[in-house]
Amino acid sequence: MANANKLTLFIVIFMLMGILSGAAIHAYATPTTVSAWADNITLLTDLFLRLIKMVIAPLVFSTLTVGIMRLGETATIGRVGGKAMVWFITSSVLSILVGLVIVTFQHPGAGLNLAVPKEAVDTGLAVSGMSLKGFLSHTIPHQHHRGDGQQRDPADRGVLDVLRHRRRVAGGEV
Repeated sequence: MANANKLTLFIVIFMLMGILSGAAIHAYATPTTVSAWADNITLLTDLFLRLIKMVIAPLVFSTLTVGIMRLGETATIGRVGGKAMVWFITSSVLSILVGLVIVTFQHPGAGLNLAVPKEAVDTGLAVSGMSLKGFLSHTIPHQHHRGDGQQRDPADRGVLDVLRHRRRVAGGEV
């Protein structure tokens, strides 16, 4: 059996095992046990999704970079870049137009009366220490960077400053 067929078979088997185990837990366990089990398993799913999100941006960047480098000629690169820019601008304008049409006809939030507080108000949210689950889920970031180009955590900025300093020292600038 080819490797691709084995992988497909394993995926189907594990998907069926997941469906059967979920059905068995819901059929034979108490609601509090189901809730506790779901809370514990969400740590694994959250970490898995964060790891995937962490890999996507560098993977897309490296794929595009390698693809552009393999084009070779400058004219070809310019032509492909121009076409990509036209697609990007066209899709952006289309998405803006669709959003404007939907907002114009649907009037989202029209019935809401959300008063803005005049002063700082206690939110009523409980503030507590971090649990093991919270600690582990915060070790893997949501994204490397936000869309505005700033790091999410001040500690990231410190690490980048250290790396920049080491590069300057190695280059003989300091």
